[in-house]
Amino acid sequence: MRKILSLILYLFLLFSLIACHSNDTTNSSLPSQLSEQKDDETKIKEWYSKNKVKFTTAELEKAINTQYVLPKNIILMIGDGMGINDIILTNRFGKSLFDFGLVIDHLPNQGFSITDSAQGVTDSAAASTALSTGEKAKNGRLGIDKNGNYVENTSELARHYNKKVGIVTNDAVFGATPSGFVVHCTDRSNTDEICQKLLTFAPDVLIGSSASIFTESINKSDYHRILLEDINLATDQAYWEGALNNDPDFEKAFFGFMNVSFSYDSSQLAQATELALNRLENKDGFFLMVESAGTDKAGHNKIIDNKIHGVSSFNKAVAVALKYCMNNPDTILIVTSDHETGGVTLPNGDYELSDSLFTTDQHTNAKVGVFALGYGTEYFNNKTVDNTDIAKFIHAAIKVETYK
Repeated sequence: MRKILSLILYLFLLFSLIACHSNDTTNSSLPSQLSEQKDDETKIKEWYSKNKVKFTTAELEKAINTQYVLPKNIILMIGDGMGINDIILTNRFGKSLFDFGLVIDHLPNQGFSITDSAQGVTDSAAASTALSTGEKAKNGRLGIDKNGNYVENTSELARHYNKKVGIVTNDAVFGATPSGFVVHCTDRSNTDEICQKLLTFAPDVLIGSSASIFTESINKSDYHRILLEDINLATDQAYWEGALNNDPDFEKAFFGFMNVSFSYDSSQLAQATELALNRLENKDGFFLMVESAGTDKAGHNKIIDNKIHGVSSFNKAVAVALKYCMNNPDTILIVTSDHETGGVTLPNGDYELSDSLFTTDQHTNAKVGVFALGYGTEYFNNKTVDNTDIAKFIHAAIKVETYK
């Protein structure tokens, strides 16, 4: 009997020690991890709150009333997944808008775009291909038309005319939208191939997220390791300043990476846009594509607050671009979306904001807005165009021709 009691006591003590050890491990590691994550996000928010984008009503009026001339520079800004109702809701519920609201609402030439791909409702790859090449594509394909042919994209055309090329996104640099403006690939999921082709083309500015995946992909080829010698690479935003200071004459392409969160409204994309505009300016001009991915991700996740954050963050980047146009009247600015995501509806009656406003977590074929400013952009005013027409208009502008 005594042996049995001793055994029971031993087992009790053993299980107690195991439980204590388990509790100690949980209490010592998990709270600190959560604390670190919270601190990181707090630091990011604090940093961006100190660097708010400012754009006054007077500046807006000056930008709109500027006399624009034949274009040397073209800026295309894409709100991924941004529908018309997203814009309406942000005007109502956005908490960090300018005094006059959203910039795009005040651009003088406004119309709509049809976004269907060669297969119906588009994905971002086919939409990006249409907006970049002027040709319809099958979903998943980049820079390849519906018949399987490689077609010249806007970045290639711009470089042919000695213009610099900038690609800015707050999504992965190898995401479908940025990739469609640079590479030709049969499958948007071929990450290694896309990353290596991005490096081979080497836009003068390439900014986005997912540095580790990008570097892992390009390091699989010695050839591409050699190409890195000609790239000014900063794999984290903390290293941007040092990398930029090492290349004061902009002789190298700048590849900058940042950590992105879409759960709040930030100025990160706006600051990346400003950096790109600074580095791209030259006597022959440039083409710059800026993508804001937050509205698409919010649609897939059916989080209406994040839809608002996405449009608000994009709005700051548009303000930076418009300010550049104001000071450089030989610039065209076009703002649009590749497609709508989420089938967002408008609330009834008391106008409450709710995740129930989503009707799907997928893309839809709803028309999206086109907002433009600059020489010849009257073409888009009060008109519904195909997304391929936007590319054709930009191509004509690069060639200093008129698209009709």
